[in-house]
Amino acid sequence: MGLALGGGALDLRLTYGRVSRWTFTHRLAMAYYVAGNGDPQSGDPFLGTALGPDADRWTAGAEWTPDARRKLWLRWAGERRGDGNRDLTAWQPGTAFRLAFPSGDVQRSNDYEAGGSLRYGRHIEFDAGIGLRDGPDRREWRAESGLRLDL
Repeated sequence: MGLALGGGALDLRLTYGRVSRWTFTHRLAMAYYVAGNGDPQSGDPFLGTALGPDADRWTAGAEWTPDARRKLWLRWAGERRGDGNRDLTAWQPGTAFRLAFPSGDVQRSNDYEAGGSLRYGRHIEFDAGIGLRDGPDRREWRAESGLRLDL
């Protein structure tokens, strides 16, 4: 969704993504849909999304561009990961298929970011931002900046 505000543009976004507990097994033993050797615990990523099964993610963002030279943004992402995100045991006939979502012990995390960019003429752009990751086991702050020269 975009809005024009005071000669500039305001872009507002809200998204939701969800992967159910059995998405990557499709009720078949050992049919995990992952890259590499098929071992997510060793860092092999899930195909389709890094979110993995039994998890969901909300994202929201606002980006304001008052003119072609300046941009400011605020972003947030919240995730929930259930037990099925860590326990990748295949579904077995006779066991419950419909589980609460997300299931079991749920781990929550939130990411917050604020930043901006400024363009000088046609060849120089500077951007900077600050962020916070508030996860289940630690809180992590970060600050980033960049300078781009187009020669």
